[in-house]
Amino acid sequence: MKVLRRFFLSGLFNAFIGYSVIFLLLYLGYEDNISNFFGYLSGTIISYFMSTLFVFENKLSKSNMIKFIIVIIFSYILNLFTLNYVIYLSVNNYLAQIVSGVIFTVSNFILQKYFVYR
Repeated sequence: MKVLRRFFLSGLFNAFIGYSVIFLLLYLGYEDNISNFFGYLSGTIISYFMSTLFVFENKLSKSNMIKFIIVIIFSYILNLFTLNYVIYLSVNNYLAQIVSGVIFTVSNFILQKYFVYR
């Protein structure tokens, strides 16, 4: 339960940073996928350090970083698929970003817990 609580807290912080970047770029007129990429990139950098040191109380290592990047890429592909599908369904692009973010978060937690930091 402690890990889930810490993941949630770090996720709130990452989500604030990531969605701030996404929504700022959307507001400035950037395309959905570009805005999404830069938002998730900024959140990913912060997330690696928070997940390793705070959530899973592990040491920074090349092995964990490589696995973390693999998990992020996989989760991000799910995110993009969901984002574009939800937009295709004519859902507001801001809401589509949030829906796809839920998919990213769930897949990311499961894979970090059982693949990266097992």
